Amino acid sequence: MFLITIIAIAVIIYIIEKNSIKNALTGIEYSQKPSLKIIEPDEEFDIICVLKNRTRRFVSYLRLQEKFSREIVVLKKTKDLDFMIIESSQYLMPRQILERRIRASIPKRGRYFLYGATIYGGDFLGITETMGRYDNIEEIIVIPKETAVSDIYVKLSGYIGEMSINRFIFEDPILTVGFNDYTGQEPQKMISWIQTARLGQLMVKKYDYTLELMVTVILNIDYSGYKHDELIEECFSMARSVCQFLESRNVKYKVITNAITAGTKPIFENLDYFAWGRNHLMTILEGLGRATTGIIRESYNKLLNRAIDFAESGIGHILITPDIE
Repeated sequence: MFLITIIAIAVIIYIIEKNSIKNALTGIEYSQKPSLKIIEPDEEFDIICVLKNRTRRFVSYLRLQEKFSREIVVLKKTKDLDFMIIESSQYLMPRQILERRIRASIPKRGRYFLYGATIYGGDFLGITETMGRYDNIEEIIVIPKETAVSDIYVKLSGYIGEMSINRFIFEDPILTVGFNDYTGQEPQKMISWIQTARLGQLMVKKYDYTLELMVTVILNIDYSGYKHDELIEECFSMARSVCQFLESRNVKYKVITNAITAGTKPIFENLDYFAWGRNHLMTILEGLGRATTGIIRESYNKLLNRAIDFAESGIGHILITPDIE
């Protein structure tokens, strides 16, 4: 009788063990996302990790290996060749949803990823583990830092100031460019009495609307010289600072560049128009954050020729380049 009881217990344990191995990760869901999609260098954000138990059973043991780009800085981490991995163990009650927040930051401009997790579920006896991959690709864009060049705003203020004088020196928002004969259709206020007295016949002013100040920012990264990466990153930073300055003056602008944006539709090609405003600026900053430094869209000369092709009278140009020849 005792032997039969032992055998029965062993069979029950065996069945439970096999079932626990088979269902170790059944009903387990995992996701992760950043609290911010676009951030400043060294700006803190949360990596939000959500672990769910969709079943009515108690899950006594789960071992998590959560993967991120290795440049992401967190408090606890272990690194391999390609990823930064955070390891932890959890248990879940029936129907429990566990949300964890990992505080992190990224020091350099660029495009970074959250890769999801590998989860190991333990068996009933704690002898073996069942592995499951929970891929969950999310990206984080770090925009360029503001430039450290102290006099850039002074230089730009002088440039914009010269342009503004041409626009705002007159009280009227329109300029008189000539005179025409009075036809009887023009309002009386358009009559130039000085020209009428001089010529002995009614003359009216011919107006031309003043040019609205618009600027094309030309960003070149075609450069392979000394301190390549350092100078290219400084160009990205200067481009950000220039755009922010133009925003502060309500000046319409666009950016043309030979940089290629990674992981999305060509941002700068789709922004080939003059505008200003927060949405316009944030789209450009995202493009600068996504820009790669290893490959370019076109050479420096072709970029300048493209800028010339799009040039129009009255539109200013600001050139940002690591090298001038």
